[in-house]
Amino acid sequence: MRERQSASVQFLVGVLTKARLILIFMVLAVMWLIWTDRYTRGLLG
Repeated sequence: MRERQSASVQFLVGVLTKARLILIFMVLAVMWLIWTDRYTRGLLG
């Protein structure tokens, strides 16, 4: 039981780290989109 529990905990930690990386990537992508949108608006406007 302990081995299975530790394996599930390691799996959860791996999923959380992947989710954290995906979240950071999404935030950076949104910031980049907003920045490029403002930049293009400044050029066009």
